[in-house]
Amino acid sequence: NISLIEGVINLRNSRFGKGEKNFQNMSLKKGKILFMEADLNEGDISFVDSHFGEGNMSFRLARFGKGKIDFHFARLGRCDLSFERAELGPGRFDFRKTEAHKSRINFNRCEFGEGDKSFEACQLNGVKLTFRKTSWGGGNINFEMIENHESSMIFDRSVFGRGRLSFADATVQHLSLHSCQLDYHVDLRVKRCEVLDLSDT
Repeated sequence: NISLIEGVINLRNSRFGKGEKNFQNMSLKKGKILFMEADLNEGDISFVDSHFGEGNMSFRLARFGKGKIDFHFARLGRCDLSFERAELGPGRFDFRKTEAHKSRINFNRCEFGEGDKSFEACQLNGVKLTFRKTSWGGGNINFEMIENHESSMIFDRSVFGRGRLSFADATVQHLSLHSCQLDYHVDLRVKRCEVLDLSDT
């Protein structure tokens, strides 16, 4: 297990070999872990049950190969988690049942592959979750039962490929799909949403 109270772990421009990368149960309190522009290569990568506290983690411009990216059961405090402009590969992306409080989670302009993406049953409080200009590739996209209190989910100018997009039973204060391309099945039967923006979509 990795435990970082303060300081920086800098893996920028690193190249990983093929195979599993296991960061399960990692604890990041106030430090930074930087995977910017790294090549994660093929193989599953796991941050299951990790705690990010007030630390920051960046995968900006990182490249993921074939394999599952797994963050389920992770807990985020007042941290920044960025996948901006990352290439997330053809495997499954699993963010299920993640808990976050006052965090900023940024997927702007990233490219998902053909696997399924799940944010099902996340518990988010005061979180800004952004997917501006994101390319979603194929596969199903699941935001069902997400609880996003006093929070926003912004998908403006994103392109959704083949696959089902579902917000069934979701609770969110502000959901914006402004100027998106939605060509396939979309389920907007949310449980609660104060502002839903579908303008120019």
